[in-house]
Amino acid sequence: MIPWLEENSVDYEFSTHYIMNQLVELDGDVAWVESYCLATHRSVPSKELPDPMDLVVNVRYIDRMERRDGEWRIADRRLAWQGGRYDPVGRHELTLPMGQTGRRERSDLAYDRSR
Repeated sequence: MIPWLEENSVDYEFSTHYIMNQLVELDGDVAWVESYCLATHRSVPSKELPDPMDLVVNVRYIDRMERRDGEWRIADRRLAWQGGRYDPVGRHELTLPMGQTGRRERSDLAYDRSR
């Protein structure tokens, strides 16, 4: 999955995924899981699209999970598309003075262990 993500995320400045309602049905060492997800992907400005766009998508993950050696793992995942839209961001993006902009690299606040 990592090579696929590296290849397919270069067009996005960032993305966020919100996992929401989940339905879990247990059957011994197998679980059937349905999870709702709302995801936002911010496009990187380019010559063709100088203003960034947000791709907002609604999906459901349909997973078969298996417990192996006492640990639960996703054995199979399907994606049910629930629709989406493109939202223009424009040049007036909201910024907050009390925080640092998140980054997809080691300079992100999540890596700062100095505090």
